[in-house]
Amino acid sequence: MEMNQKVLSSMFGDPRPMTFIENNDHARAVSRFGNDKEEWGSLSAKMLAILQISLCGTSYVYQGQKLGLKNFPRSWGIEEYEDVASQNYWNQ
Repeated sequence: MEMNQKVLSSMFGDPRPMTFIENNDHARAVSRFGNDKEEWGSLSAKMLAILQISLCGTSYVYQGQKLGLKNFPRSWGIEEYEDVASQNYWNQ
């Protein structure tokens, strides 16, 4: 364990790096880096999860990412969004 800590400290210094694949400023990772079609969505989400946990550092999983959610289709109208803030913004 001590050797691993020395290697990590020499590579990254202290503290260890934070790792994340998506946040609220980017498209959902499954849609952005994978394939969100029905037959590939689950496999893409699993591949991204394995990638993230294999990275060195502290992993951060953001809301919705743990579910492997994909982006909303561009063809949806505003009535499809069940978010109060989105509805209020649209109505302004």
